[in-house]
Amino acid sequence: MSLNILLNTMPLNLFPLVWLLPSGNLLIQAYKQAVIFDYKNKVEYQLPDIPDCARVYPASGATTMLPLTPANNWTAQIIFCGGSNYENGWVPSASLPSFPAADSCYSIAPDVSTEWFDEDSLPDNGRSMGQVCVHC
Repeated sequence: MSLNILLNTMPLNLFPLVWLLPSGNLLIQAYKQAVIFDYKNKVEYQLPDIPDCARVYPASGATTMLPLTPANNWTAQIIFCGGSNYENGWVPSASLPSFPAADSCYSIAPDVSTEWFDEDSLPDNGRSMGQVCVHC
C-alpha cells in the first residue's frame, strides 16, 4: 500500500511528521499537506493544507503535541511554528538559505476538527530547524 500524502509531497516527504492520536489514528504531515491515517483499515483522510509554509525537513518548523490532560479531555492538539516559505516548491538544487524562514504558528486538534487555528506568531523573526520545549 502507498500513502497518497507521500506520493503527493515529493520531494519534501523524506522525513514526514507522524503522531499517534488518542483515537488510534495517525496524523501525518509532509510539505504543506496533512492526513489522518486509519492504519487498521488502511484509509487516508485528507486534511486542508497547513497554512503559510512548508514545515518538514529541510524546511523544518518546530512542532509538538501539547500535553493530554483531564482539563482538555485528553484531546490531542499539535502545534507547528516556523518553517520555510518555498513559494514555487522546493527542488534539490535550491539554495536553502535563500528562502525566508516563517514566523507563523498554527495548531490542529485532528480528533475534534479538521480546521487549522492561527496561533500567535514567533517573536522577532521567522525560524526554521527549531525545537519546542513544553515543560522545560
